[in-house]
Amino acid sequence: MPYLPRRVLDIMRKDAQKDPEVFPDALCARLLINQVGTTTTSTMTTNHY
Repeated sequence: MPYLPRRVLDIMRKDAQKDPEVFPDALCARLLINQVGTTTTSTMTTNHY
């Protein structure tokens, strides 16, 4: 799984929640968030990155 620093992941989550009609990058952010998955997120949370 790809590694993403917590700050980048937080920004991507915010972008993913925006309307894709207004903010086309929201679709890309959603795809990337889905690729990262919950394993990476829980690993980052546990390791306090």
